[in-house]
Amino acid sequence: MPLLNERACRLQPAAPLQRTLNLISSRRMFLRDRSADAHASRDRLVGPLDTRGAYRRYVAGIAAFRLPLEAKLAPVVWSQVFAGYAFQPLGNLLAEDMIDLDLTAIRTESSDAGPMALEELVGTLYVVEGSALGSILLFRRAEALGMAATFGARHLAAQSMPGDQWRSYLTLLEARPLDMELVLEFVTATFQSAETAFASLEAN
Repeated sequence: MPLLNERACRLQPAAPLQRTLNLISSRRMFLRDRSADAHASRDRLVGPLDTRGAYRRYVAGIAAFRLPLEAKLAPVVWSQVFAGYAFQPLGNLLAEDMIDLDLTAIRTESSDAGPMALEELVGTLYVVEGSALGSILLFRRAEALGMAATFGARHLAAQSMPGDQWRSYLTLLEARPLDMELVLEFVTATFQSAETAFASLEAN
């Protein structure tokens, strides 16, 4: 009996960790499942990267989406808001890629919208960090079209470097109490913002 009691005591600390892992998984799955339509709509508008023209359109669309977003995120002091997470700006690299591809530069201004709510930050980052998961494949496709880490695909090369961005984000997803319905609203809004950025290319 003493041995069984000692074993039970050793196993007990694992329970809170399991609850934490389940919470991360359930919140991630909640966002994935509930935003699937918005995600698919964005992906359809982006289209395949099978020609140099399609790639130029992709870079223009990502820049139209990402540069204003990064301006909005610029005031955030990440070490104070989310310890252990470091946002990776791509704006400067995207600007250089646009020069390589003879694309018109996008003018952005500092955001004066005020501090972002926690749910808005978490929802926005779900789209930003989730999109980076496919960067390795996108970089390979860009290379097949003649791009490189020093020409036209600098931002993809940076995104595809090994890192803990997504894992760190998943930790943040369960770090504090969150209104997940509100987080979902911002996830959907961010996907729609990306869709609008690509749709705007068709109008020009």
